[in-house]
Amino acid sequence: MGWKDLSIRDKAAIIRQSVSNGIYNLGEIRNRFDEGGDKNTINNPKYNAKQVNPMYDYLRENGLTNEQASGLLGNLAVESYLNADMKQINGPAYGLMQAEGARKRAMLAYDRTPYSFGSGLTPEEQQQLDYIIDKGIQNYTPGEWGKSGFNRARHARNAFLNAKTTRGASDIITNNFLRPGKPNLNRRRKMSDYYYDTQKERIPYQIESWSDILKSWEQ
Repeated sequence: MGWKDLSIRDKAAIIRQSVSNGIYNLGEIRNRFDEGGDKNTINNPKYNAKQVNPMYDYLRENGLTNEQASGLLGNLAVESYLNADMKQINGPAYGLMQAEGARKRAMLAYDRTPYSFGSGLTPEEQQQLDYIIDKGIQNYTPGEWGKSGFNRARHARNAFLNAKTTRGASDIITNNFLRPGKPNLNRRRKMSDYYYDTQKERIPYQIESWSDILKSWEQ
């Protein structure tokens, strides 16, 4: 989610704060927001801060490494401020991924697992994360990783499963899975790094990565 996706009220609040800091050029204010990274996201009133830990833990419990979970969550934070019911202003996009079209319809119709009452997630959050985990990560689904051909899309998914750095995982999710109109890579990378730095110490368990799981399947 970038400057163009903000409500008039949110833009006005950011402009007032920027002017108080001596920044008067609207173009500069807009560019600073789009490239501002973690501070612009976590300070936004729409940011769903209380759900960061449950979402992160759910991704880890489903096999993602710290780097992969951070890269994915950083992207979702920029897309929707981690709000599962986020609606695009004057547009069709909806949910954590800001999904549109066929992906949006498939996500809303998706029902893989019973609701986990102990996860700390809302039913809508779990449904959307389950869709991402199942259709995007655990199983290769045509169209989810781009429309550039089977081999290239499958390679992108496998590259994410084998990503060893937060930035690598974040960039793959941005460019190949979510494919936003305006990538704002810097914001996504900063949010991903923010999650990695704040979450890696609080995870009380270690789960093998999907790359290790894939190797075991191939044996």
